[in-house]
Amino acid sequence: MATQQYYFDMDANGFPLLTEHNIEFIKALVKNDPGYRQPIDKDYKIILSNHFPNEDKEILNIVKLIDKVDSTHLASEGSKFKGNNMGREITAEAICQITDLKDKINNGDTGIIDIIANAVNEEHKRQGKESGKYNFSFATKFCAYVSLYALNKDNYCIYDKVVSEILPYYLYTYLGEKHYRIKRDGTAVSTISEEFKKDSQYVKYRQLVDKLIESVYNKHNYRPSYKEIDGLLWYYFKGENSRIVKAMETLK
Repeated sequence: MATQQYYFDMDANGFPLLTEHNIEFIKALVKNDPGYRQPIDKDYKIILSNHFPNEDKEILNIVKLIDKVDSTHLASEGSKFKGNNMGREITAEAICQITDLKDKINNGDTGIIDIIANAVNEEHKRQGKESGKYNFSFATKFCAYVSLYALNKDNYCIYDKVVSEILPYYLYTYLGEKHYRIKRDGTAVSTISEEFKKDSQYVKYRQLVDKLIESVYNKHNYRPSYKEIDGLLWYYFKGENSRIVKAMETLK
């Protein structure tokens, strides 16, 4: 017989609330989904578990792994060398040059997000070429994963396409804040990327997520971590985008 524990707690619009039950439910689903459990539970933990990467080769391996598993497209960035783009190598080198990297990640330093995200751009400037991509998503994921798996600290919230597109729904339903715009065709779309996906904006982005977490605590008496918020929103709304579209339609 089906019981309530196997269903999401839904809000008035039919979308998951950010409750402890829903977060634990998502964790169980991810843990048993063969498409996602291996890279998270195996690769990252084996490489980073209680071991902060100190060697240049270790940093590069982590950069390559995140870029591959999370599809952050560094491999297609940067200047070509022998037919290959060098975005991963350029970014890894920039990370290796950050002074006191371990202490900065341990303390949740936000300045390193900009350094990592801008690595390819800075290399382009040195070579007198047009600017490359500001790799914001990769930078947040690198810091988040290293913080989580090497230092056991949830210091960084992740920015990615799915979360950025659905976050306005929760910012409005929990906080009453409007981070979306209505297009000419009447559809509501996120403005998160326009507001925060640019140089030196990570502080404001994290503050926004912090406000949401505080509101969740006040409403549900449960304070989710960055990882838990990201996990629920990403796993439930990933895919062919229909759930995001339906959720955003309620904001018109």
